[in-house]
Order: sequence, then structure tokens, then C-alpha cells
Amino acid sequence: MASRLDPVLEPGSFAGEYRVDVPIGSGAFGTVYRGEHPVIGKAVAIKVLNQRCSVDPTMVARFVAEARAVNTIGHRGIVDIFAFGQLPDGRHFHVMELLQGDTLQGLLAERVRLPLGEALDLLEPVAKALDAAHAAGIAHRDLKPANIFLANDSDGFRPLLLDFGVAKLLFDESDGHHTETGATVGTPAYMAPEQCLGGAVGPRTDVYALGVVTFEVLSGRLPFDATSRFGWMAAQLNDTPPLVHTLVPEVPPAVSKVLAAMLAKAPEDRPFAAGEALAAMRAAAGEALGAPVVTRPRWGLGLVAAAAFVGLAVGAWRIAASSSADPGAAAPAVDAAASALGAGAAQPGAAV
Repeated sequence: MASRLDPVLEPGSFAGEYRVDVPIGSGAFGTVYRGEHPVIGKAVAIKVLNQRCSVDPTMVARFVAEARAVNTIGHRGIVDIFAFGQLPDGRHFHVMELLQGDTLQGLLAERVRLPLGEALDLLEPVAKALDAAHAAGIAHRDLKPANIFLANDSDGFRPLLLDFGVAKLLFDESDGHHTETGATVGTPAYMAPEQCLGGAVGPRTDVYALGVVTFEVLSGRLPFDATSRFGWMAAQLNDTPPLVHTLVPEVPPAVSKVLAAMLAKAPEDRPFAAGEALAAMRAAAGEALGAPVVTRPRWGLGLVAAAAFVGLAVGAWRIAASSSADPGAAAPAVDAAASALGAGAAQPGAAV
């Protein structure tokens, strides 16, 4: 519920050139509204930061950098942000795609795990989106099921990568927003060892996180178990994950080998590109991989602002430059926009 300082935008009011309709989610960081362009009728999601965040330079910088990152990449596998502005009362807003569907977290809450073929069909587009981000000089740093959206599409679904609010510019130091050495951001159950240590990150950091997500999708569990943020980090640094075929016998050992490489402790021991890793996994599946299974999601039938997830994960934002190469188990699905805004169920080792 909006506070006294954050009145709900009335239907028919405007955020920039877009007319506001109704709220579709709210949380600790703001409110998301359904809206439309009054001339061409394009339906949109309007994400409005609350007053507290709108006067916090760090949060505003994160909000702006998120929009810049998404538009720098410009890939159909990443949710689009196409307008930015400030309301008369000072609150900042984004205008984004309005999509139908649910997150991968929601799907796993329903189905627990997916068959190998379906998992690869779902994760390969995510890998391509990551590769596009890396080619644009941006590391995501918070890849997890809650940040993968499965939008209803005429062909079944379209996976979309969400939440570039903690993304890191790999090559550009010109914007002045740097993550100091020793600072950690991300979700510990999905964070690579170098990320847990606050070290330099890069494409292979995201490959590690994709490995954790892939392990979870195939097995229905995370590679490690912990009860605290520091416990997750210690496991990422020191523990060896089980081979996924020992948990799910129908997964070929060759697939386990590729996944183990994605989860290597040292960045240089991992595949350099996410797409390369998923292609190797499909090749390793061989004859065990049946016909692709692509089905329209049967969940999340209401309009969902996928873009509501972008940049509103719990925790501080840092963005910086680097020359080298995120935790929580899936919780039951909750209202998409509210979850992204900090009102959803807490995950173990939530993003910081």
C-alpha cells in the first residue's frame, strides 16, 4: 500500500506521455501500474520509485543505469525499457513492456524440475541474452529463476532476462559509478566464488550463475545447502556440488560433465560464453535428448509487468568497470510486480 508520501496515481493521470490505468503491484521500493499510450494505444508497465528511493542518489543511479544497460544491449531476450522520467512530485519512473506469463521461479514452484530437453529449450535463449549483454560489455551479476521471465508467445513462450539493476559495466569507467574491491552484490546461492569474494567479475561469472540455475532446473534443488548469506558464500567457495546425473538418472553423465565445468571454482576453468556452454550441453545429451518440449505456460494468466522485476531486487546497487570475468531457493510464486518490488517471500541469502 502506498504511504502518505506516495499517493496512488489516479487512473487517467499521466507519467510522461503515457496514461496511467491501475496499479498491478507494489512493494518496498515503489509501485507498478498498467498504462497505455493515449494515441497509439500501446499497453505498457509503468514502474514508479517511491519518494524514499527517489531522493536516494544510489537508488536513482541504479534506476538510470538499469535503463541504460537494457538499451545498450538491445536484445529481444531482455525486457525492453523505452521511456524514463520524473513525476511532478519528484518520483522517478520507467516505462516498459507489459507481458503475460510468470517467472521461472513460478514454474519451478509448480513443477519442481524439468526434463532435459525442455530445460535446454528454455535456457538456451537466456544464454543468448547473456552473451548479448557480455558483447555489449555488461555482466548481469544476479541471474536466478526469479529474474528469468517466461512470456506467453504465439509459439509457446519467450524467455526474457530481467533485472539489470546490479549489472556491471565491464569496460567503461566514465560514468563514475564504481564497485569498490571487496564489495559483493548478487544473490549468494547463485553467486560465483569470485563474486562472493568481491573480486573482478565478467562473462564467466554469469556462466557460473547459469550453471546453478541449470542444476536447479534439472534436479529440483540447488547445488548447495545453507541457512545464511555467509553459509551460501562459504559453500560456493569450498564445497563440491554433486553431479546432477547422480540425482536425476535420466540425465546423461556427459551433461553432468558440462555442468560441472560451468560450476568450476576458477573462472578460467569455465566455458567463456553462456551459449557455448548450453550448446555443449545439448551436444552431450546426444540420443538421450528426445524431441524438444515447448508448451505454453499454464500459469500467470493475468497481465504481468515483466519489467517490474527489473532493478528492484532487495539490496544495494553498485556498477563499475572491470577487465575480467548470483541465492535463494525458488519460493512459491507470488504477485510478480509485488515480488520484484520487495513484497514477495524472502529467499535464502537474498540479493544485496
